[in-house]
Amino acid sequence: MTLSIVAFMPMRHSSERVPGKNYRDFNGQPLFHHVVSALLAVPQITTVVIDTDSPTIVEQCAEHFPEVRCIDRPEHLLPISESLVPADSFNQSAAPPGDDRTSDRRARGPPGRK
Repeated sequence: MTLSIVAFMPMRHSSERVPGKNYRDFNGQPLFHHVVSALLAVPQITTVVIDTDSPTIVEQCAEHFPEVRCIDRPEHLLPISESLVPADSFNQSAAPPGDDRTSDRRARGPPGRK
């Protein structure tokens, strides 16, 4: 049996705190290019999927990352004022699976939260 690992990234076009943060320039390229490049460099990840409402992100992915699949975010999910899933239930660490830092952080959640 072959295991497939999908990196699923939700990316909104608009940000409440930093407008256009995902496609703003960061060290010579849009911020999301850094994230996508890092995910594509992980040999265990077989597929990268971006869930977005941003035509900018879709266009740039088609041009720079044709192997990345973009899906349209459903309209009923667009006006999000808070996260659908508490942030501490996700582990966004770059540590490999099984790394003690990864499981420890996931178990405790972010600092200052119970």
